[in-house]
Amino acid sequence: MLVELGIEPVMQMVCRDRNRIALQADVLGAYALGIKNILALTGDHQKFGNHPDAKGVFDLDSINLVAMLKKMRDEKKFLNGDEIRNSKKSPLVEPKIFIGAAANPFADPLDFRVIRLEKKIAAGADYIQTQPVFDFPRFEKFMQMARERGLDKKSLYPRRGHAGEVG
Repeated sequence: MLVELGIEPVMQMVCRDRNRIALQADVLGAYALGIKNILALTGDHQKFGNHPDAKGVFDLDSINLVAMLKKMRDEKKFLNGDEIRNSKKSPLVEPKIFIGAAANPFADPLDFRVIRLEKKIAAGADYIQTQPVFDFPRFEKFMQMARERGLDKKSLYPRRGHAGEVG
């Protein structure tokens, strides 16, 4: 596995196919395997894939998923408020994860993309990953709007004290 080779993988979690119970179980399973970096994604609608008749779950969106991950990490609680424990007498489980979210500066409307970015940062994203940048003028406009809201100072740089510790 990559972790055994000293490589820190980034697990992509997609809300499209799983409800909150399954997502929380996936987080704990991944953490037990040494995966600490999670990228929270809503996921593309199934009609764009090779199973267009499949039912999407979408119990949460990526903003809610980021908030759920933060609650699990910082409060050691599941989304329903229960403490994360193996049993009633065992110590709290503390998944030390580094939470990522995605931003698409190339989708319309651009104002909406910046608002979603702000919500993801407010929900607890430690880092933001964008789509590949090919349209530099559009990306600069997106970043200008993000800077006007102070978002470049809030989450785009690693924070100390979590899974992806700096320094």
